[in-house]
Amino acid sequence: MQKVKFAKISNNYIQVQIWKRFLAYLIDFILVNLIVSLPFKNQLGRLNNFNFLLSGTDKNLMLVSIFIIFSLIFYFTILEFKLGQTLGKMIFGIYVISIDRKNLTLSQAFVRNITKPFPIVLLVDVIYMFFKQGNQRLFEVFSGTTVIEKELSVR
Repeated sequence: MQKVKFAKISNNYIQVQIWKRFLAYLIDFILVNLIVSLPFKNQLGRLNNFNFLLSGTDKNLMLVSIFIIFSLIFYFTILEFKLGQTLGKMIFGIYVISIDRKNLTLSQAFVRNITKPFPIVLLVDVIYMFFKQGNQRLFEVFSGTTVIEKELSVR
């Protein structure tokens, strides 16, 4: 009787190229903004009027802005916590993992995504990545996470 050999499948992780991360984020950003912002286009349309901006605050606009901020954080945090990737990351086959190779925690997913609704803070977060070996954003370092591509190899 012949002995049956089974193939071993192992995951090798590859550092993700920056252009893939950027395009995945761009897809996610456009998708979330379309879904979240579209229902509020009348309120947001008033932002084009310079006199409106100088006239003071509008409570409805403030509530809409807070809703959009929470929606952005919620989208990125929950999908990365539950699935390890957002829709944009799925398209490019990239994942978020905890550096210690354990399951990604909700707090890790939250900390790494807290900068997403704030363009200036996000810019600082991303600029850090260009000076850090390993392509980690500043808040990825704080959260102990990284973005990888999985490469399956059969032996």
